[in-house]
Amino acid sequence: MAKKEEQEQPQAEAANADQSEPIEDVKAEESKSAKKAEAGDSSQAEAAKASKSKEAKEEASADQPEPDPEAKSPESDQVIKAVTGLIGKKLGMTQVFDEEGRAVPVTVIQAGPCVVVQKKTLEREGYGSLQLGLVEKAKYRANKPVEGHFKKAGVPPTRHLKEFAFSENEGDSVKVGDQILVQNVFRADDRVNVSGLTIGRGFQGVMKRHGFSGGQATHGSMFHRKPGSIGASAYPSRVMPGMKGPGRMGNQKVQTRNLRVVQVDQENHLLVVKGAVPGSTGGYVTITLA
Repeated sequence: MAKKEEQEQPQAEAANADQSEPIEDVKAEESKSAKKAEAGDSSQAEAAKASKSKEAKEEASADQPEPDPEAKSPESDQVIKAVTGLIGKKLGMTQVFDEEGRAVPVTVIQAGPCVVVQKKTLEREGYGSLQLGLVEKAKYRANKPVEGHFKKAGVPPTRHLKEFAFSENEGDSVKVGDQILVQNVFRADDRVNVSGLTIGRGFQGVMKRHGFSGGQATHGSMFHRKPGSIGASAYPSRVMPGMKGPGRMGNQKVQTRNLRVVQVDQENHLLVVKGAVPGSTGGYVTITLA
């Protein structure tokens, strides 16, 4: 009996194995079919997304107007009304003759070319302005933070930066990296304001600095170029604020207003204005529309 039971056990195990094999095959086939169905659904979803995105791009391109081939860039002769000024360099004074033959004293300024380094908007910074940099022949060796600021704009570093008021207008598309020339901002007979640092005179006395008349030169006066009394002794027993005395003269920011533009030289980037402007020859100035 024991031998029979031992013989029946392997037979039963073989039968169970034969029955489990088709069940496993069925499960494998079902999993394969499910994976195929999922892959088909995902591929259909991707195809639907691609078709929708393609339709959206076509609609957006249809809504956008076609670019005008005759449109002028900021580097042309077009006047950009949104740009209100430029950075310049005073080259000196001379005279020109008008149509009636009269001599007109003028100052020659190298205005620009300037590049747009940063554009500030009302939504992001709270006000609208353009940060311009004056392009010069000499290469400016900037430190790492400043170099990163210019690298973000995609322009080489410039030594002089200045912000100018800017308001976005239709047709005046100014972008970061654009070049602004003198003819893009100014025209002959425009009125401009020129700001700059006056010529430094060093430490000067009251006669040169404030125009004091001084004392008597002869007859042993012993009082020639001194300032004289600077306050009362009894009351208030102190020097009042704002008293005129000797000190550093010049090297202060001054603005000369309503100067007339006599000539604009596009080839040499020159701006010729009537009259004198602050600063010495070679000094940097800021020119804005009055």
